[in-house]
Amino acid sequence: MIRPLRTLVAAVLFCAVATSAACSSPPPIPAESPAPLSFDDGSQPDYGKDMVACLSEGGWPVSLGTDGGFKTSTIPEDQLDLYQANVDSCLKSFGYDKPVPALSDDQLKELYPHVLWEWKCLDERGYGPEAPPSEQSFVDFYHNNGGTWTPYSQFTSTLGDDELNKLLDACPRSQ
Repeated sequence: MIRPLRTLVAAVLFCAVATSAACSSPPPIPAESPAPLSFDDGSQPDYGKDMVACLSEGGWPVSLGTDGGFKTSTIPEDQLDLYQANVDSCLKSFGYDKPVPALSDDQLKELYPHVLWEWKCLDERGYGPEAPPSEQSFVDFYHNNGGTWTPYSQFTSTLGDDELNKLLDACPRSQ
């Protein structure tokens, strides 16, 4: 009789510890808009809109992506070289062909409140964004994925272009 009781107690303790670790509180959201960044984070808030306008002028089927970029439907294989030449031309015309600087951990930690502010804006407008990561998870995400976590990414497949533009107008990406 003692062995089943020990197993039950161990199971309950394991579940309590696992649950408390998984249910950590969300990060504190800034009460006010964070101060402008003290560095160039390489963000280009008009990138997607500029590229959509430029490529659309060339007749390409493109639309705005939630990550601030652009997306396109399938390009016929015999037009890929022409499409890539137009992309390169558009990138160069806006100065987007320059490499994006790598961010240090200190810069990522300075950027983090801006991302939380974006999340707050989306949440207050009823978009229901997924919970933001902790500051350390945000830093780790960058190092593991080559880009920053953004509360906008989950809306790529759920919002149409018009709704996405409204979302970005209401809650602009941080700069």
